[in-house]
Amino acid sequence: MTTAKLLEQKVESRLTVYAIITFLSQLSMAVFYILVYVASWLFRSDFNFFLSLANQLCWVHDLSTIVLPAWSLLWASSKVRDHVYSIILPRSWRRENSSLFTERRSVQTSKVSKGSKVEPITITRH
Repeated sequence: MTTAKLLEQKVESRLTVYAIITFLSQLSMAVFYILVYVASWLFRSDFNFFLSLANQLCWVHDLSTIVLPAWSLLWASSKVRDHVYSIILPRSWRRENSSLFTERRSVQTSKVSKGSKVEPITITRH
């Protein structure tokens, strides 16, 4: 199997995990809305219980619809991660720590003299 195919499979598996995490977070949000509805219907007389459940809506909503999908996308896609790093981190810090944000590549070249055959450049990723 070629390196490109392996990389493609890795990206595909990570994006599958991203899709599953996004689905589960949306499912948890739907379950929470159902719980709020059931609590408001069952405990009509106990308004404090309903309010205590409804007060949790903000953090549950943010966690399940924003945080989990965003962090899993950052984990799944190196292009998105590099773009976010380029926006957030200062350029001087990125230059000093460039090995953290770029793919490691080894490039093999050959010297060309007159009349010699030119060999192609090979790029390997680690």
